[in-house]
This record gives sequence, C-alpha cells and structure tokens, in this order.
Amino acid sequence: MNKLGERIRDLREQAGISKAALARRVGVSDVTISYWESGAIQRVGHSRLGPLSKALGCSVGYLLGDSRMSVSETKAVYDASTNHVPIYQLTQNPECLGGKTAAQTMIPTGLLPDYWKAIKGFLLCTEPDQSFDFFGHGEWLFVVPALRFTESGLYVVEEQRQLKIRRLLLDDGQCDAEDSQGRRESLAVHCLPRARVMGSMTPMSL
Repeated sequence: MNKLGERIRDLREQAGISKAALARRVGVSDVTISYWESGAIQRVGHSRLGPLSKALGCSVGYLLGDSRMSVSETKAVYDASTNHVPIYQLTQNPECLGGKTAAQTMIPTGLLPDYWKAIKGFLLCTEPDQSFDFFGHGEWLFVVPALRFTESGLYVVEEQRQLKIRRLLLDDGQCDAEDSQGRRESLAVHCLPRARVMGSMTPMSL
C-alpha cells in the first residue's frame, strides 16, 4: 500500500466512515475508494482532492504528503483563508480564467517550490480529456496573471475565444508564437495574454 492510500484509510477509519459513506461524500464509487486505499490507483484526480480532504477532515497538503503537519494541524490549515494557492481547471473557454469559475481546490503555499512562494500566482490543472501544448498529463502549471507580453516565455493566450499555451519569442520588437512542435508564426494581433507560465510541478504520488 502506498502512503497516500494509507492516509486515506487511516483517516477514514479514525473518522468512523465506511468506504461507501466516503464514496458518497466524494462522488465516486466505493470500489474507487478501495483502489485508492490499496494503491491500485495511486493518484487522486484534481477535482476529487478537495471533497476527499474535506470529508476526511484534513488538508489537501496532508493527502499529498506534507507529513510535517498532524491531522489536527492540517485541518486548521485547510480552514484558513490565507497561505493557500488555488487550483483552477484550465479549459479552452476563456471564462475559466475570468474570475467566474471557482477554484477546484487549494493547497498550502508551503508545498510550492521556494522560488514560487513569494509570487502571487495560482495553479492550473486539466481533466484527462483535455490537451494543451507544453502541459504534460498529470502536471500542474504555476502561472501569474499577465496583461501584456513583457518577455519571452510560456504564456496562456486567448485567440479567437479559445485558450492555448504558446511559447512567445520577443526579439527586436518582433513577437513570434511557437507551439510544442517547434512550429513558429508571427503572433496574431488579436492574440491576448491571460497568464504567464512560471513552471510546472507534479502532485506527489505517495
């Protein structure tokens, strides 16, 4: 059994919750709970982390491996409104970054790499059936809002009412957009920056 499975099982048993009851609260089958606990499924989907941690009375951080905090301490962290980073689901619909969509869940800032902690940003995840250039399956992207293209790098851009991820290359006033296959073209005039990608991380599989 992996550590994530052990934590789910231990917290469920401490709370006196059956697998079927936990499954109803999280919105999955009791078979899925069994698979999580046994380690047959070693990752919990992004959209399930929040409901699962809430049902078990702990933080998402504890489920993902922040063993420095006890269950009671992580519950306090989960209930706090500060020192957390929201995770939003990235879709092609620009409204997903327009402030109209609620965060999927939140994780403690302490789980971020040190060089991100001082940056006011947020994380992006995707569903398995969504695909974006430069965005690996199972990854989270750490991004910051962007109102203009200030330097070369990866950006979430809006073009023709669809969100894409492109590498922007600025050189002597010329701006080119490049996809993950290396295909490059001049940046379209109507292409708008929505967020700059600072890096990526993979949720720990414990």
